[in-house]
Amino acid sequence: MFATCDPLVCQDLLQIMTRFPISIPLVIHDVEKSLNNNIYYKCIINLLAGPIIRWEYNDRIIEHELFGDESKFFLIAAVRLGKETEERRKGKSSILNQLFSAKDMFSSILAPGASYGKPLSLDGSIELAWLTKETCSSSLWEKISANYRTNRLLLLANLHGNSLEFKEQLRFLEKIASHFLVFIMPEVNGSECDELISIVDQEKCSFLSVKKDQPANCIFIDTNNLTAHETLEVLNQELAIITNNEVSKSSQVFKSKEIAKLSSIKLVPAIQTNQSKQFMDCLKK
Repeated sequence: MFATCDPLVCQDLLQIMTRFPISIPLVIHDVEKSLNNNIYYKCIINLLAGPIIRWEYNDRIIEHELFGDESKFFLIAAVRLGKETEERRKGKSSILNQLFSAKDMFSSILAPGASYGKPLSLDGSIELAWLTKETCSSSLWEKISANYRTNRLLLLANLHGNSLEFKEQLRFLEKIASHFLVFIMPEVNGSECDELISIVDQEKCSFLSVKKDQPANCIFIDTNNLTAHETLEVLNQELAIITNNEVSKSSQVFKSKEIAKLSSIKLVPAIQTNQSKQFMDCLKK
């Protein structure tokens, strides 16, 4: 729907969606431009400048503008390294969904309707969710609430598909992400890891594996027991470490000029003009 509708309609839909604890699209297929087997994408981050995210913190309501001119955010990007196999269909998105109160936050093999197959436009797209008291599972919020800073919004972006097949998306996330959760599939070799860290700063990465006999720096996630207390504790503890890490506490401010340099991802222009912004500022006064 977002890939085909007018930007004005798209922005109205996003304004409504941000009022609820659900994920929203960040990068989607550019249907109009994708011709002759060349696949292009478009980033709708400009259309997300304006919605107010509200959440409860220490018995008060916090308001934060999503991707505003001066709005700070701390974004964790989740990416998969390697291809999913038939034996291990429950992968990154299924794991990430355990962090939320709604277990279908991101599109996954466990989501309703998944028996009909993966959506054709899913790979290469990026979904976005915010981590607040309303969206997080109670066990995760208990871990991260002590480290929460009210002057920034904590976000989680989920890149679908093998990240090495979507390097422009990786470069895009590198510009806006403060930390990366890298999920390593069983068949991944050292050269693929080297290729990833040539794009993404290794100091910003945490590595998670769905296979036990991976390198020592990988955290094992048992996909056969996703809802088990031990598995959830591993996920929650890793998020707590990331949000508490002084090195990764740097907040980001969205800069559209940097994203405009990407070749296969088109930045959808903002609908707001300088004149309309001045008019709205006058009304607020």
